[in-house]
Amino acid sequence: MDKVIVADAELRTSLAVIRSLSKYGLRVISIGRGKTGGYLTKYIWKKFDLSGSIDREYVDFIINTAKLEKVKAIFAHFEKTLLQLHERIAEQNLTFKLVMPPIEIFKFACKKENVLSVAKELSIPVPETIYYNSNDNQNLYEIVKKRIPCFIKTTVEIDIPPGPGNRYLAIKTENDLKFLSKFIEKHKTLLIQQYIEGYGCGIGGVFYDGVPIVIGGHIRLRESFGSGGVSTYCESKIHKEALNYATKLMSKLKWSGIAMIEFKVGREDTPYFMEVNPRIWGTIPLYIASGINVPVAAYKIFANGCFNDFGNDFKEGIKMRFLTEDLHAITAQYKSFRKIMEFIKVFLNMFKVKEGTFDIRDPIPFIVPIAYN
Repeated sequence: MDKVIVADAELRTSLAVIRSLSKYGLRVISIGRGKTGGYLTKYIWKKFDLSGSIDREYVDFIINTAKLEKVKAIFAHFEKTLLQLHERIAEQNLTFKLVMPPIEIFKFACKKENVLSVAKELSIPVPETIYYNSNDNQNLYEIVKKRIPCFIKTTVEIDIPPGPGNRYLAIKTENDLKFLSKFIEKHKTLLIQQYIEGYGCGIGGVFYDGVPIVIGGHIRLRESFGSGGVSTYCESKIHKEALNYATKLMSKLKWSGIAMIEFKVGREDTPYFMEVNPRIWGTIPLYIASGINVPVAAYKIFANGCFNDFGNDFKEGIKMRFLTEDLHAITAQYKSFRKIMEFIKVFLNMFKVKEGTFDIRDPIPFIVPIAYN
């Protein structure tokens, strides 16, 4: 039986990957920094918690385990982990497959301004965006003040925690400018981006040399923060125009690997390109539930060189909720009456909406966060 490693296993995204690969018939070794997410599932063959390890120790442990167990492939969630693993694998000329795009394409896509430029070349709608470097003698306050409402975003997300104040600032009024100085201290290069009123959508799947092998889509029904963040409640849906733009972009980049292309759908149903997620993303369980098994497809293609038997039976209209995160989002974003109504909706739709981490045969990864919170 073939073996794979899923690194960064403490995350709920990794939980979905582990379950899929194990059900496919692989022996899955879970390696992470914390006893949550994929560490808790019964679908692992071996598991290791490296909480407290420094990056070098963590990556070396993954590499040594891969050599010892003769694994065929390694999956990881964080860009930082993928980059460090690639460096170590290249140094040692190892043969197992790290599931990620070619390194130069991956590095290129990790810088948001790079991919925004390519999208512009392809006439894909993008928000008005200004690049800011603190070394240039530009008055950021004046630039931002003229463009309220807008977003201030980091140019990269590697090793930066998600959420407002970390990866971005939402500047909705002049009062929000008071948060700018602290943000500039942490990030020397920034993107000032037009605020697009609308909803988030994504097109995700597995690509090979720019061609989609399996592909689907989703829309965001609620996000972890009022100003953005990850999906806490979502629905499988392919926005046709976003699909067209996403496939054009992946073709131009000659993308080989997993990816999710993010859009904001504004007025007149126009999808504006935001960024590429060059790795496993948060709504992977929805794509699997909707008929495209992204982790298994990636394993077949990149570990076994198999391109056959990929039916693309993606089902639209399936809703999924990540219950703990969604309850937090409701609590934080709504006031009294609206909050009560949203809680009632969650309860009434309990059996109509799939839960993103719950599996009747593997309930512990769902129960533990509920009990903890």
